[in-house]
Amino acid sequence: MTETNTDRWLLAVRGESRAPAGMPRAGVLVLGSDARQAGYVVAGVGVEGAHCAIRRTKGGGFAVQDLGTRGGTYLNGKRVDSGRLSVGDEIGIGTTTLYVVDPDAPAGKPAAKPSARAPRPDETQELEAALGASQPAANTTSNTTSNTTANTAANTSANTPGTAPPLEETATRNGPLPSIPGYRIEKRIGRGGMGDVYLAVQESLARSVAVKVLAARFEADREFVRRFQAEARAAAALNHPNVVTVYDVGEAGGTHYLSMEFMDRGNLEDRLRNDARLSETEVLDILRDATSGLVYAEARGIVHRDLKPANLMQNHVGATKIADLGLATHVESEEAKTGDKKVFGTPHFLSPEQARGERVDSRSDLFSLGATAYRLLTGRTPFEGKDAREIVRSLLRDEPKSMREFAPDISDGMVALVGRLMKKDVAERFASATDVLAEIQRLRSPNPHAVSLAGEPSAPRRSRGGLVFFLLLVLGGGGWWWWQQQQQQGAHTTSGPGPLAHGNGTENQTSPNDTTTLPANANAGTTKPPVHGATVTTTPEKDDKDLQLLEANAKLALLELKTKELTPAERRDELRLLATKFQGTTTATEALQSADAITNDMASAEAARAARKVEVDAVLERLRAAAKVDEAPPHPGKSFIAMRAVEGQAALKDDPQFVEGKKSIETIVSRTAVMYAQQMIGEASTLLDKGEYDAGLKKFQELMPVFDLPDFPMGEAPANVSELFDIGRTARERMHTVEASRDIFVRRREKDDALAVAQGLGGPSGLESELRTLDLEAARVRLERVAANVSGAKCQTFLKEQAADCARGRAVIETLAKECAAGNWRRKSFVDPREKKGVTRNAVGADAVGLLYEGSGGASDHVPWSAFGGNTKDLSRLFSERCTREWNPDELRSIAALLRLSACVEAVDLTAKMFDGSKKANFTEPNKKELLDAFAFVTEAASHAPDEREEAAREVAAVNVLGGMLRLMTDGRWSSAVAENERLITDFKDSLLVRLLSNGLDPDAVK
Repeated sequence: MTETNTDRWLLAVRGESRAPAGMPRAGVLVLGSDARQAGYVVAGVGVEGAHCAIRRTKGGGFAVQDLGTRGGTYLNGKRVDSGRLSVGDEIGIGTTTLYVVDPDAPAGKPAAKPSARAPRPDETQELEAALGASQPAANTTSNTTSNTTANTAANTSANTPGTAPPLEETATRNGPLPSIPGYRIEKRIGRGGMGDVYLAVQESLARSVAVKVLAARFEADREFVRRFQAEARAAAALNHPNVVTVYDVGEAGGTHYLSMEFMDRGNLEDRLRNDARLSETEVLDILRDATSGLVYAEARGIVHRDLKPANLMQNHVGATKIADLGLATHVESEEAKTGDKKVFGTPHFLSPEQARGERVDSRSDLFSLGATAYRLLTGRTPFEGKDAREIVRSLLRDEPKSMREFAPDISDGMVALVGRLMKKDVAERFASATDVLAEIQRLRSPNPHAVSLAGEPSAPRRSRGGLVFFLLLVLGGGGWWWWQQQQQQGAHTTSGPGPLAHGNGTENQTSPNDTTTLPANANAGTTKPPVHGATVTTTPEKDDKDLQLLEANAKLALLELKTKELTPAERRDELRLLATKFQGTTTATEALQSADAITNDMASAEAARAARKVEVDAVLERLRAAAKVDEAPPHPGKSFIAMRAVEGQAALKDDPQFVEGKKSIETIVSRTAVMYAQQMIGEASTLLDKGEYDAGLKKFQELMPVFDLPDFPMGEAPANVSELFDIGRTARERMHTVEASRDIFVRRREKDDALAVAQGLGGPSGLESELRTLDLEAARVRLERVAANVSGAKCQTFLKEQAADCARGRAVIETLAKECAAGNWRRKSFVDPREKKGVTRNAVGADAVGLLYEGSGGASDHVPWSAFGGNTKDLSRLFSERCTREWNPDELRSIAALLRLSACVEAVDLTAKMFDGSKKANFTEPNKKELLDAFAFVTEAASHAPDEREEAAREVAAVNVLGGMLRLMTDGRWSSAVAENERLITDFKDSLLVRLLSNGLDPDAVK
């Protein structure tokens, strides 16, 4: 089987429907039941946390190796420590069986080589490994999906070779936006080697997400699509506040996509345009967040391989997160073809070992982190050149320029941190991301000169030669003395010292013909087996001395082993080696017993961890259910109270996995509420900007339950809830400000509207005159014109209703005239309103001008309709019991409206003398009765027209207050009169009577 074929091999679990896993291209793929230890999780009874590993062999195939498990690893039914794999082989671990398959899938097309130009600091490239004849054959490459930053917008120019066109290009140039069920795609925000990235709204949760869509050229490659989906699902399992979260992966209508967290502040490379650089304080915060994400990656065996400013994203609160970590190559899952001769990464930020094509670990990411810090602090990259090859050569050959050459104010601590991160020798860097994080925290502390928690690279330990020599003297003194005596006496062998060379612990070989002869007086005793075929004869005394010296050396080795700092597994293995080396000694037996005890302890600890994990997962699942994170609108207070009531938390309060899981749930609850609150506040602000205070205030009122949070004990507040408290405090302050602003706005608008109405109605010569002369068409036009000049909806409604009443009054007068002209009047006599003595006339007809009656000499004469204006009694008689038919409901409503308009004008006329400051007038009880009698006709007409009753009642109530006020003025009871005046203009400001009494200048005054 050629190497090309083995690259397509897959590992499947018998009886499971999940997609097979790819064989590792680099390092090893660990199989086991614990996701924290295994790269490929396998369930089953007897499957240990890290059970076995699959690795490449030198010949290009793969082999499986047991990891020291109790139950063992079986290859085709036979227990093995290690074994080479072939297609169809079955691997048994516990009760689970896996098998090797070759799907014979067609290989995807090779990617084109990049053009020979200087790469940008944010550009990921495949670099030719042609830096010299000594270039290693095995080179590490990233997987199919790690070359695209999730949310990075394409900010480079459209005419730059190899870059995406500007994001502002038209839909015609980009093509139509993709359609994905459940997502509303809004715009394209980035383009990478494998496809485009879009800003979208996940409709079920109403949240903004970034959607990465696979390019059409990859969709036909089944293997590429399979890896894309598998890696995206693996990425979705990553959950850390400093790692960009992958939400979903799927396919819709042939379009393959994944959705992930949208980072609205973009990436750090965008902030470094035009040679900008960041402050040291801000860089420390960024490094803290990024390193925290690398600690998480390191714990899960993930190496990013392309860490750089373009892959560090920030959200609106300034938190930094690592992008594409879940899509980066797993340490145990990938290795390049030996003939590829390619290195994947961004040349400006590669580690030396990555550039040389060597196998990399998490310390490679630490170098890239240091190069990233260099760029953020200086605005420059540590290694430069005209193309990728020259940059890599500089990386391998040169030291970067001092950062102080570009940023003189950088502190000594920061210089030391970046310098150690960028050591070319892996062993000279920090040992882990945890050590880096400790150093960053020290530099961020108020006393950065405190002793570093992550010390310098470990130096060789001080020799224990003195201790060994002393113990050798004490424990092996007799053997040493005996050996010296044998040396002085010529020994008993023919070819040098005895079977044990006590000085260095090695065995000397003898010729097959060599013989060691016993003294004549020696008794038979226990003998050691011959070495390498030698025939050896020993004395009992010599044999005892050999055993004593062997035991002494074993004890010395065991004592030395006890002083070493080892993990339990390392100590167990060392004890087993010691027992093998000193087989037959009591110390070897003791070592084996200790090794077995460690094995049992490890098994018990693993069982306890597994049981604890089950318990933790169960409680976390109950917490998620109690939180109701999908509820809309969110109620975080209820969620936190419900989570507090979930049982089983107290016993897990110190468990790191539980603490992290609970914090994650709390973060989701808080962030969901924060995003909802920000959306509602934005909508409310838009309404307020439009002057829609009631609608904006309603939005704030609907938002308030989100901030109804319970009290939390000191130090026990949920994760990120402080941000929710801050937004709630701001929202309440804004809402109270809105209420005050609205009141001021409403009062000002009402005052402006009242003034506009008073001026628009025109006083005695305006609407009042038009109503008095029954010029109702002119009155209608005036009222509609005034309505167009006011902004208050209530005021506009009042004016439009009065205009409609004028139109109805005009129509019913025309109807009355037509009925008279047609001879449909029962009673043709009417009182001529022009005559004070109440002269009665007979109508002989009617037209648009008025009523026709017989005048003197037989000639016809007119009584104009205007003569009835302001004379409610005579106007009412014109319509009562006049026609030979009954008035219909619409006509009755029009009659009631006409009488109301007339009564209001009549009231103005009857009270005018009381508001004339140049005259002394009294308002008597008969005056008051006359005033109220006019509105009695209005009340009577409204009783037959339900739609007019409310309007009539309002005008009647207003005229009653007016009459009472005028009587108080006549009696000199000025305080009471003023109070009634306030009541009139406050409670009845929207009545036609009060509007007509306005003097046209001040809406709060009456004539």
